[in-house]
Amino acid sequence: MRGVSGYAESPGFQEVLEALKRALEDNRRLRDFPAEEVARQLVLGGYLGEEPTVPQAADALASL
Repeated sequence: MRGVSGYAESPGFQEVLEALKRALEDNRRLRDFPAEEVARQLVLGGYLGEEPTVPQAADALASL
């Protein structure tokens, strides 16, 4: 999603969490990956359109 400024906005926490839940159904090993790699995999796997920040990915992992 692009913001008013034209720059891509990172997804919200709830969106990251739901994407992570779907991704973990397909690949349980993601739980063992560093947050930076999880963020990247959420985009590469098609779960999100924009890469979340590393803290967002870490928070989503910690909440599961």
